[in-house]
Amino acid sequence: MPFLDDIPIKGCAVEEKDKSLDDQGCRRFVTDHIRDVEQILSRLKEVDLTLSGTKSVFGVPEVIVVGHLCGTFGSRPSPMKVDVIQCIQDCTSVTEVRRFLGACVFYRIWIPHYAHITEPMYELLRKGKKFGWGTRQGEAMAR
Repeated sequence: MPFLDDIPIKGCAVEEKDKSLDDQGCRRFVTDHIRDVEQILSRLKEVDLTLSGTKSVFGVPEVIVVGHLCGTFGSRPSPMKVDVIQCIQDCTSVTEVRRFLGACVFYRIWIPHYAHITEPMYELLRKGKKFGWGTRQGEAMAR
C-alpha cells in the first residue's frame, strides 16, 4: 500500500497579504487559502485517502515537514534535529559513524563543502579499513 506522509499546503506570498476583505469581512488571502485547503481535502476524500486529525495542523506560519522547518522564509533544518546531532559524542564504532553520517546527510544541503568535511569519517567506512577514530574525524564531526 502506498504511504503518504506530510502534505504541506503553501499559503500566499507575504506581499499578497493585503488588508482587502471579502463579503463576510474576512481578509481575502485567508479566504483564498481556505478554499485551496478545501479543494485539496475534497480531492483526498475522492481518492479515499484518510488523514489523522490529531496530526493535522492548519493555518500556522511554519511547520515541520520531513525534518525541515518550512515557512515564509523557505525551509531550513529543524532546530530540534540539529541540536540532537550536535550532542552526539565521538564515534566508537563503524555503526556509530554510519548512524552519525546518516543523520547529517539529511541536512547536507545546508552544510557547505559537506563531502570535504565528512571525508575523514567516510574513510572509516571503506572496505578493509580498520576502525581508528582520530583527530581528523573528531574535527570533522565538530564542524
